[in-house]
Amino acid sequence: LLNFSLSHQELLINVLVLSLTAWTSNGFAIIALATVLRIKISRGWTFVIIGAHTLGGVLNVYVFDGALIDYYLPIQFCIFIALILLGRDHIKGASQALIVGVIVASCFAILMAFFDYNDTPYNYNLLLTGVRISFPFSLVVFVSLLFM
Repeated sequence: LLNFSLSHQELLINVLVLSLTAWTSNGFAIIALATVLRIKISRGWTFVIIGAHTLGGVLNVYVFDGALIDYYLPIQFCIFIALILLGRDHIKGASQALIVGVIVASCFAILMAFFDYNDTPYNYNLLLTGVRISFPFSLVVFVSLLFM
């Protein structure tokens, strides 16, 4: 993205690919958390969740110019909290690592609300990195504890 010799369309495609990756991973995070907490999600709802997140990635780039993520992260936090409350009876052992990862990612997302990208891009990008990496890292810890 820092290659200034790219055309506007090439930059837009790069941003779209990054946005689709991030938004689709959000959908997979919801499904992974529900699966670990033994909350039944039908195959149809799985496709709806992933499809809605893919559509959100496209809309974030082409319609909302990247601002939709600021509104979605608190909503995702509420979805995670609802899943944790629904599956609280199954939080034992290795699944606690996922809960910690969700809480850490949510804390980063809440802190992002206080930083404007135009004023403090480095702080904003640092927090966005924390949001994006904390849940996958907790999945790694979950798998390592599961097969320990």
